[in-house]
Amino acid sequence: MSERSHKSRSTQRYEVTDGFREHHEAVFGEAKPQRGRWIWDRERRALVPASEYRAPEAADTFGRVAVVTDLYMDGTRATDGTDIGSRRKRREYMRQNGLADAGDYAGVWAKAEKDRARFLSGGGDGTRRLEETIGRAMHEQDRGR
Repeated sequence: MSERSHKSRSTQRYEVTDGFREHHEAVFGEAKPQRGRWIWDRERRALVPASEYRAPEAADTFGRVAVVTDLYMDGTRATDGTDIGSRRKRREYMRQNGLADAGDYAGVWAKAEKDRARFLSGGGDGTRRLEETIGRAMHEQDRGR
């Protein structure tokens, strides 16, 4: 077969050119390429078909570290210096100081956007009340109050 023919990509993916065959044989010998899923086996120091691979025993976990999710907070301090290095401490600090995360109000801003748009476009009572308040304040300022 020559280099490329006018076929779809899906059929080209499975075709092998003469140049590929020659190069493959020069590097690997007469063995044909094998498709499949392979996993590197440390004990055998070779690629093994996924169906033959066996995971190492639990005793062979030397050097592995268990993942602990709260360690990223260890040593964290609030802006006033209070230790909030665990979820419990942070939650208690937020409750005592009346604080909340911005993520707690994710939908509130989007919902209020509709009200702001209606108010700024002149719809609803908000604009009329604002005009009355400003007019009253200007009138009282003119009268010297």
